[in-house]
Amino acid sequence: NSAQKSGWSVIELKNKSHLEVAHLMQESLFFINTNCFESFNTTVPEAMAAGCITFCYEAFGGQDFLINEENAFVFPNNYVYPLLSKVLNIVNDLESYMEKIGRIQDHGLHTARQFEKSRTITELKRFYQKFGIIS
Repeated sequence: NSAQKSGWSVIELKNKSHLEVAHLMQESLFFINTNCFESFNTTVPEAMAAGCITFCYEAFGGQDFLINEENAFVFPNNYVYPLLSKVLNIVNDLESYMEKIGRIQDHGLHTARQFEKSRTITELKRFYQKFGIIS
């Protein structure tokens, strides 16, 4: 197929260190995350910060920050065929998607910049204060 002819490859992140994953993300155009069980999977904003176009399930926590075709390509949980179809369509016709890819990269970087330790702490405190767990 044309993806193989173009030198594209799929690299599984299993058994890779955080540093190895970071390097792979910096070298990659796409990041495909099929995890739909974690409430917040940090690899998605990490991939966005590295400039990857992210394909992922909405999961649970992702619904708070993922916007389909704005900062990622987002699919309902476990809808593997639409996800794969979109990946293959883009890989096989990359030239016609370049403008959209550039826009999604920009919005993904903007999204990733919102994930700062201080902001996360503030938001968690605000959330738990609603329940009277902390003051």
